[in-house]
Amino acid sequence: MSALDTRHTSRDSMFMVADITFDNEAEAVRVKVRNLSATGMMAQTQHRADVGSRVTIALPNCEDVAGTIAWSEGERVGIAFDEEIDPKQVRRQSQSPGPSTPSYARSAVGTVRMPDPARRFRPV
Repeated sequence: MSALDTRHTSRDSMFMVADITFDNEAEAVRVKVRNLSATGMMAQTQHRADVGSRVTIALPNCEDVAGTIAWSEGERVGIAFDEEIDPKQVRRQSQSPGPSTPSYARSAVGTVRMPDPARRFRPV
């Protein structure tokens, strides 16, 4: 499937990290995932990524995904997956904060203290 064939698929903007292993390298590179669709993703990395390079991506809640660097522009790269994935399944983990989730990424719901209605007014 070429990159041009998949431009019509819907994609979600997001921020998560993933590890990418280039076929010609032993160690994985940590990247920031900027958007994700069933057929590919855009990532930000300082690692040189040549168009046509084969990669394997480790995404949360998903088996490793094989793909190809479809385009590269500055620190951003587009990766076309060999097989479709379920983006909702990948996002599921990033939406349920756990103990390892940084405080800035946790929801504020439930942590806000509402004043006691009986103590709203100070006796005069």
